[in-house]
Amino acid sequence: MNLDTGMAWIHADQSKSRKAFAVPLNEDARSVLIEQQGQHPDYCFTYQGEPVDRTTTKAWYNALKRAGISDFRWYDLRHLGTYRTEPVCMN
Repeated sequence: MNLDTGMAWIHADQSKSRKAFAVPLNEDARSVLIEQQGQHPDYCFTYQGEPVDRTTTKAWYNALKRAGISDFRWYDLRHLGTYRTEPVCMN
């Protein structure tokens, strides 16, 4: 991850397609990651000192419920992220 350029890299062994690719980070994402710096020597997101390695847990679903989100799907975030990072062109 390079916060200066605003790009995160997904390594080939971490991607479904087995190909490495870059993911642009918007300003909100960069701010969150900068805020997390120094909290743990190896991981961005932890809970009680352990890396967060899955989000389909009871705690996750309780958080969605508290936020009033009833129809959440991870797949939808791919499209939302792309939509929010595309430049708006006006002709």
